[in-house]
Amino acid sequence: TMAQNGSEKLKSIGDIQGEWVKTGAKGNFPMTVLVVDGDFAQKNPDAVKIILDSVEKSINWVIANPAGAGDLVEKNGLGLKAGIVAVSVPRSAYCFIRAASAKPQLEALFKSFLEYAPESIGGKLPKDDFYLK
Repeated sequence: TMAQNGSEKLKSIGDIQGEWVKTGAKGNFPMTVLVVDGDFAQKNPDAVKIILDSVEKSINWVIANPAGAGDLVEKNGLGLKAGIVAVSVPRSAYCFIRAASAKPQLEALFKSFLEYAPESIGGKLPKDDFYLK
């Protein structure tokens, strides 16, 4: 079946979370981030809460429903077949972590940027107000 073929292909792909831990980092490798303008967040805390709660709910739904997520991805033309998504989701280590809690993982990633491409993050770690409380 398509899902079995997808699963076999995925076995040959590396485990980015495992590789991250091998570098000495702790926690999840930060894969995605949601950014909001600080002024907007201060002026619209209810809207920001609704957005963050919705993103968290969406991620948790995808984790619990990989086949349904695959159907939606294929149906909406996002470039992947449903079967591939269905076998990929459980291996993807998706999770939702609010910025204040994710700060240690993000700083570990930013430190690696500082080592290899400091200009990619402005040459220094972000200040504490970078992380939405």
